[in-house]
Amino acid sequence: MNKLIFIFLVSLIFSSCRKEATRWNSDWSAPLINDTLTLMDWVNDSTLSVNSAGYYDVNLKRELFRFDLNSIVGIPDTTLQNNFSIGTTINVPPGYSFVNQTEERDLNLDPIELTKINLKNGQIEILLKNPYPTKVFCTIELPGVKKNGVVVSANLAVEAGSLSNPTSGTKNIDLAGSQMDLSGLTGGGNNKLLSKITVTSDPNGPPVTSTSAYVTQVYATIKNIKLEYAKGYFGQQVFSDTVETDVAFLAKWIDGSIDLPSLNLNLNLSNGIKAQGRIILKEVVTTKANGTSTSLTSNQMNVPQNVNAASGSWSSLSPSETNYNFQTSNSNIKYFLENAGPKLKLVYEFELNPLGNISGSWNEFFPNSAVKLDLNLTMPLGFALDNFTIKDTFNLNLSNISKQLNQARSGEIIIDLQNAFPIQGQLMLELIDDYGNVIFALPQYEKIESGLFGVMSSSGIQVMGSNIIWSINEEDFKTIANSKKIIVTAKFDTPDPATMNNSSVWLNEKCFLGCKLRMNLQYETKYE
Repeated sequence: MNKLIFIFLVSLIFSSCRKEATRWNSDWSAPLINDTLTLMDWVNDSTLSVNSAGYYDVNLKRELFRFDLNSIVGIPDTTLQNNFSIGTTINVPPGYSFVNQTEERDLNLDPIELTKINLKNGQIEILLKNPYPTKVFCTIELPGVKKNGVVVSANLAVEAGSLSNPTSGTKNIDLAGSQMDLSGLTGGGNNKLLSKITVTSDPNGPPVTSTSAYVTQVYATIKNIKLEYAKGYFGQQVFSDTVETDVAFLAKWIDGSIDLPSLNLNLNLSNGIKAQGRIILKEVVTTKANGTSTSLTSNQMNVPQNVNAASGSWSSLSPSETNYNFQTSNSNIKYFLENAGPKLKLVYEFELNPLGNISGSWNEFFPNSAVKLDLNLTMPLGFALDNFTIKDTFNLNLSNISKQLNQARSGEIIIDLQNAFPIQGQLMLELIDDYGNVIFALPQYEKIESGLFGVMSSSGIQVMGSNIIWSINEEDFKTIANSKKIIVTAKFDTPDPATMNNSSVWLNEKCFLGCKLRMNLQYETKYE
């Protein structure tokens, strides 16, 4: 979340030194970069907005975590087995139904107790093993499962087998879009899958003799279940997790400080389940690249907050909202963000149904239900910078112009800048070889003047011009030709023209940085 607070700083660095590799023209006196940086591309993307006074505000919105139905009420792949035997010795004539039975099987979802579910995806694979020396026909019906208002069923034929080598047959039933009643035979149970299985000997086959040794085995494998609706009791479950995120560019912050204005950080837990909950924020920590960590402190941390159940149903569903609001008056949020590092860690615990089954098994989860935690950071895009230093390394490939560099005798790299941002910068460049050794460095930092030291433009904003010239001699060019990477170190300050002390600045929507990079190069042409 801190990335967007510093977006101007990073963009400034990238604009100055992280352009695509430049192809130099043969006359060696040409513009290499002609570009203008503004922040308007970041407006209206849940990051920046422009207020009525024409200044940027940070309005950062991000989702930190989300639970959907299948993460709370998941049904694992399950195989149910039924064994059917006549139990005595009888003659089985052709077309005889020696299995005709309705079974109630428990899905074993404890502590979850489901009475109804709608399936987005899923299958039941039926495997029948036939020990009889005649072909059999099997009809599988699922009385509690309907698809498009019709009870789901399937037919399966299995060739003749034997006691020692039963013949197998399989049938796959697609359950996508179906509704399951799991209340069982009595209508008052839960997690119960009903199946009615009929096995009939081949009407055109031979008569056979059945004994208690003949057992017809039916396996039903429920797999790949994805729910979109569930009703029942979802259990007293506790979800604990650690959410970690990397803000990679902050690893490049090596020195200096930033002073932020007043800000307002909201964490909002939205509960779209018709079930009560309880949330505890255990820890929020940011860690710098040097290992220094800063924890968010507040009387709201490590304190359980009750979460109400959602209300309504289907299209009228209304999630409950539970809010954490961190301000300078109730937390160290300002200090926390001013010391932000590239590692951000959030540790939380969410308990579902903390008081048990008080809903009468009337928990519900709809297709648009979710439990999610959203972050909303609002503040003016303003800050005071004091020697705020960022260091980064970029790959450099000069192989395509190595010949020209080796022939160069002298030259200049020139940057012309028009800065309307109220920020002063200093740049230092170092070139390194494959082993990380510095083989060329500029003799000193070069300054980019703050726009506050400039003159008022026709657009109503102060603009300051700067000119940076780096002179390079013949030996430098030969060294540069062998470099593989470039290290850029940038320092930023926000000096007040009246006092020269660093003070808070706010960014106007008219702010821009115009950059023209050009090279003048003198060399001796060699003809081969």
